[in-house]
Amino acid sequence: MAASQVLCSPELLHSIFYYCRDSRSTLSAAACVNSAWSEEALNVLWGNRDFGENPPVHEGRILIDLSTERRQYYASKIRMLHIEHRADVVHASLKDLNFARLQHLLLNRNYTSGAIGDAPSQYLQPNLEGLEWYSWDSDLTKEFLDQINAKCTRLKELTLGDDDNLRTTPEEFFDFLAKNRSISELTIACPDLVQNDLMFYLSERKGLECLALWDRPWDEDIFQKISSEQSHPFDDLRDITLCLKPPAIPFALPLLKNITRINLEIEGDGGAAPEHLATMISLQDMCIRFCDATELPVDGLLAMRSLTNLTRFCFMGHELQSHFSNDNLKSLLSALRQLETFDFPVQCPLSFSALLSISKNCRSIAAITLRGAYDLQRLAEEAEPMFPELQVLVIKADGSEEIPPRRLDATEIARLICCHAPKLDDLELTDPRLQDVVEAYD
Repeated sequence: MAASQVLCSPELLHSIFYYCRDSRSTLSAAACVNSAWSEEALNVLWGNRDFGENPPVHEGRILIDLSTERRQYYASKIRMLHIEHRADVVHASLKDLNFARLQHLLLNRNYTSGAIGDAPSQYLQPNLEGLEWYSWDSDLTKEFLDQINAKCTRLKELTLGDDDNLRTTPEEFFDFLAKNRSISELTIACPDLVQNDLMFYLSERKGLECLALWDRPWDEDIFQKISSEQSHPFDDLRDITLCLKPPAIPFALPLLKNITRINLEIEGDGGAAPEHLATMISLQDMCIRFCDATELPVDGLLAMRSLTNLTRFCFMGHELQSHFSNDNLKSLLSALRQLETFDFPVQCPLSFSALLSISKNCRSIAAITLRGAYDLQRLAEEAEPMFPELQVLVIKADGSEEIPPRRLDATEIARLICCHAPKLDDLELTDPRLQDVVEAYD
């Protein structure tokens, strides 16, 4: 009796089926048992955020394959809806449906040649928590933004991709954000919408935890203004993506004292960035893209010893240089013992000793990117596996660097790599003189 009650209780069935949420076949089979199982299994099946299938259940185009009379039944269960591939056909098929449980909506017509036309107001539901808008035929107007504020009182995440049909003015968008106090994660890739006044407002906005501003390089003026007029700017912000011009670096980065994750692009010589990044002592995840040739001062890099919580250290750029030595790296890494990713494609006088420093200080390292010549034959000198958790190893070189003569053949070097990095999935050695090692490893 107790067992039958459990197997008919909607709450308990939902909990059981939720554990099977990644198995579409299991949920589909459960839905065929009886009416009680069917209802809860389908709720989980159609409400799941991602099955990793092609197309996944959350893609609107999967509803097109259903009979017209069954579409509303399944639409009422969907919590995540993507309309992008064949968006014109999908939208035309869905425009009379009600998505009452919808929590996340993605609209993108970049993969569609046909016209769409209708405004997607029908998808604005009270439960909506995330909206991603990349492109649509109808304009993103003040009226539509007002509808978002009126209907989506739980909206937490808003993404506006680059869209030629954005007809909203910066002033109207400012007004929209000022009225919507629920948004805590904001991504904007429309530079025309983001002016200095909006940045100043965002610096004082409470509850804003994640901010990504793409395709707009900022100068120092706005950050000087924020620094002089705001006592606690960006106080709740934890995750930021932005692009800075070099003069803005010393003014912007010290304001981001509570940031744990930064994705920063620098247009111009970003040599001053490391010493100012060193003031962001809460950082755990750091990715810096240098767009232009940059000389990284040794003192600035060593100042980053203060980032003791860092798990990801990522520099990106094709023309990064420094006089950073093996001893300098040893000193830096002795303070960054929690690193799991170390991407340092900087042309500098490092050698195999750098790998020894990474191995000794960063035992949880899972990904390494370096530039230069490293004598991998010296792996034979180490008795214990150097990188027990390493999954990705990238060493960039063009073949012009001086390397010691070969003492071991390619197969022997590949075997040493396997022994010292037993979990390695991705090996990339761009030096043409080491391609036989890569082939032997593969």
